[in-house]
Amino acid sequence: MVVDSAAREAKLRKARQEYLVLRGKLKERKPYLYVKDDILAYVLLLNRTSGMVLETKSQVLAEVEYLKNLLAELEDEHAEAKRDRFPVRLSYLYAQRRKSMMLQEMYDILVKGKEIPDDFRRWIRQQLQDKDWIAILRDTNAAEDVLIRPANAEGVQLIKETINVEPIEDDNPELVKERFMVTYASYIKFISYYM
Repeated sequence: MVVDSAAREAKLRKARQEYLVLRGKLKERKPYLYVKDDILAYVLLLNRTSGMVLETKSQVLAEVEYLKNLLAELEDEHAEAKRDRFPVRLSYLYAQRRKSMMLQEMYDILVKGKEIPDDFRRWIRQQLQDKDWIAILRDTNAAEDVLIRPANAEGVQLIKETINVEPIEDDNPELVKERFMVTYASYIKFISYYM
């Protein structure tokens, strides 16, 4: 009986140790946005609590099995997110380049001396003063080339983005401004989830 009791205690200690190891591995993982709500809640719970000592072997083994399955699911999720990071970054560069090209078109409107409202003229100038958009256009092209090489090395085939910016209709400046803001805001909203 003493031997059986000692063996049970040893197995319980081993199971508890495995539980704590798995728990530690899980706490190192950061679930991405599309992880299931119940998994996210469980991970957040682990991050808020210390490693509790479960009372029975069945409790420990049940948690160990759940953690193993959870870790496997998160590994798959991280692998998918790792693959996704390349096209997401490419989309970010695309958004920056599109904004730069649209602003350059707006600058052309100013240079040509078109009759546009003063407030819209000031708005264009302010946008152009915020950053060096010509440099951004150049840098995003270079960054795109740099991004494609490691992506290809990891088996993610990226196709360089091409941009065909619609001609700006300078006869209705408010629509131009609205189109610019809506287009860029939609990119930022998408990309902000991943960056």
